[in-house]
Amino acid sequence: MSDSPLNVLFVGHEASRTGAPIGFLSLMQWLKDRGTVKPTVWLRHGGITVNDHRPLGPMIVAGRDLDGVAPGPYQLAYLNTATLGPFAEALNLAGLPVVCHVHEMDFELHVTGDANLRQLRANVAHYIACSEAVKTDMMRLLGVEAEKISVVPECVDVDRALRQAAEPSPEALQQWRMRSGIKHFVCGMGTVSWRKGVDLFLQTVARLRSTCGMGWGGLWIGDLETGPDADRMKHELRVLGLEDHVLFTGSQSNPHAWLKEADVFTLTSREDPYPLAMVEAAALGKTVIGFIGSGGVVEFVREAGGHLVPYGDAAAMADACVRASGEAGGQGLEAARRLCHPDAVGVRILEIIRRMALPSPLTLAADAVDRLRLASQAGAKFRVTLHRDGDDAEVVIDEPWEGPVNGRGEVELLMPDSVDIAGGNWVLTVYALGRATGVRNLRLDVLRGQGTGERLEGLRVRTAGPAVQLSGPGVDEWLMLDGRGRLTVKLSGAALRGAESLLLRWDLNAEVKETLRDLSAAAGDPAPRVSARLPLWVRASRFIFGG
Repeated sequence: MSDSPLNVLFVGHEASRTGAPIGFLSLMQWLKDRGTVKPTVWLRHGGITVNDHRPLGPMIVAGRDLDGVAPGPYQLAYLNTATLGPFAEALNLAGLPVVCHVHEMDFELHVTGDANLRQLRANVAHYIACSEAVKTDMMRLLGVEAEKISVVPECVDVDRALRQAAEPSPEALQQWRMRSGIKHFVCGMGTVSWRKGVDLFLQTVARLRSTCGMGWGGLWIGDLETGPDADRMKHELRVLGLEDHVLFTGSQSNPHAWLKEADVFTLTSREDPYPLAMVEAAALGKTVIGFIGSGGVVEFVREAGGHLVPYGDAAAMADACVRASGEAGGQGLEAARRLCHPDAVGVRILEIIRRMALPSPLTLAADAVDRLRLASQAGAKFRVTLHRDGDDAEVVIDEPWEGPVNGRGEVELLMPDSVDIAGGNWVLTVYALGRATGVRNLRLDVLRGQGTGERLEGLRVRTAGPAVQLSGPGVDEWLMLDGRGRLTVKLSGAALRGAESLLLRWDLNAEVKETLRDLSAAAGDPAPRVSARLPLWVRASRFIFGG
C-alpha cells in the first residue's frame, strides 16, 4: 500500500488566512509533492485562500462538487479542526476511517458544542493534537484515551516565511514610524478577538510607552475592521491614547515583510494551541514572549528560547519586552525547522495516514454524499439589534453573529459613547438568518467596568415571525424556523451607560427533531406543549420531519 499514492479525502472548515487552514494547506502540498497521497479537498466554507487549494486536486466547496468526484474512491478521511463532528459521523457511517487533526483547546472545544464533541468521540478513529496542551484538554473534555492521540506540532512553511521576509519592508510601515516617532515596536498577529488577547497587547504597548518612553509602539498584523471584537478594541485604542501609536495592518498575504522589522514578538493570546505566527517569528530571529498556561507557546519556548510571563499580566509582558529587545533570537530558526518544517511534520503524519487507511479504496454511497452536503450547510447565523421601545425608535446597535449550530452563541453589545441610554425601556431582538435552529437558555448580562457582570433578571421574551416555543420536562427552547424567526427581549428601566456592554448568550441546538420526538413521546403528560397556533405547528412538523 505504501508504494502507491493513498486516496485521501481532506476536509477543512474554511479557506482563511488563519493558523489551522494555512498549516493544513502546507501539509497537503507536502504530501502531494512527494507522491504519497492523492488528495481530494472538501471545504465546508470557502475563503480568501480557496484558489490556493486548487493545485492540490479535485475540490468540493460548501457542498458544491466542482469536479464530479464526491463519491470517491477514498481510503481515509482526514478532518482538519475539531469543528467537523457532522462530517466525522457521515464518513464513519459510510465505512471510512476518520482521523481528526485538533487545533483547539478548552475554550474553543466548548464553543463547538456538546453535540459536535459527541460526534467526534463516537466516530473518530485517531486524533492528532498540535500540542501537549491540546492533548490534555481533549482527554479531559472528550474522554479520549491517550493512545488514540498523537502529538505533532503545527506544519509551518518556514522557507516561505524566510523568502517573504526578504522582500522590501512595506512603505506604510515606514510612514507610520516616521509620522508617530516610533523607534521600537512590538508585534502581534491574528484575528482581533478576546482569545488572541488584543486588549492585553494594547495594555502592553501602553505600559511600554509610560515606562520606557514615547518611542515605543505596537504593530498588529490583522484586520481591525472585521475582527469579532473590533468595536471594543477601537474603544480601548481611544481610551489608552494609542490610536496613532498602534498600527493594524489589515489582512496581509505577506505578513513577514512587516514582522521582520519588529523588536519583539508578543504572543498575548489567552488561549492558543500552537500558533504559526509564533514559529514564523522565531524563524525570523525574533524573541517570543507568551503567557504561562495559554497553550503551545510554553512547549515551543522550551525548545526555541524566549520568555514566559504570568497569565494575562500585561505589565510583566512589557517588562519582558524591554529585556528581550536587545537579545538575539536564540535557537528560533533551528527549532522551527526541527519541530515544524513540513519535512519534519509531514513524515510523522504520513505514518499515521498509512497506518489508519483502508487497504482498498471505498466509493461513497449516494446517501453518504447527501449527509456530507448537509454537514456543509451546518452553520447558524443571527443578527442582534437594540433599540428603544417604540415603533419608530432608532436602532443604536446592530451586530452579526455566525457559529456552529450546536454549541454556544455569544454577542457583546458595546454601548456607543455618542448615545444617551441612561435608562428607559429597551427592546433587544435576535433575528435568525440561517437554517432553522433551536435557541435555549437566552441570558443577558450587563458588563460594568473591567468585566464585572450584572445579570438582568425577569426579562420578557416573546416571538414574532415563524418561531415555535417548545416546552416540557427539561425543555425550554425556541425553534426559529425557516431562517426568518425572530425573538425579542424587553428590558424595562435598564440603566445602561456609554462604554458599558450587554452580553447576550444562548445555547444552540440543531437536534430539534429529537426534541420534538421527546415531546411527542411524553404526550400523555399534560406539561408538554407547543406554544403556537396549529398551522404554525403543522409547518414546524413538516419542516422538521419532511412531511
